[in-house]
Amino acid sequence: MALNLELKVVAEGIENKEQLDLLRTLGVKHIQGYLISRSQRSNFIGEKIFEHGINHIAHSGTSRWPPQINQS
Repeated sequence: MALNLELKVVAEGIENKEQLDLLRTLGVKHIQGYLISRSQRSNFIGEKIFEHGINHIAHSGTSRWPPQINQS
């Protein structure tokens, strides 16, 4: 229904490749969840906005940054 209404669908809580594969077969193109990246500190997000510029976020409605590997 969302595709027919030309809505952008974002599947949340995706944690493994099997879930991603299923969503791809259903036509879902946008996901978020631990498969992509763990939660990030607010200062990390702020740094990325300053690095990439707010215009990118305003234009696309989102921003994509590579996942950060925790080295603790």
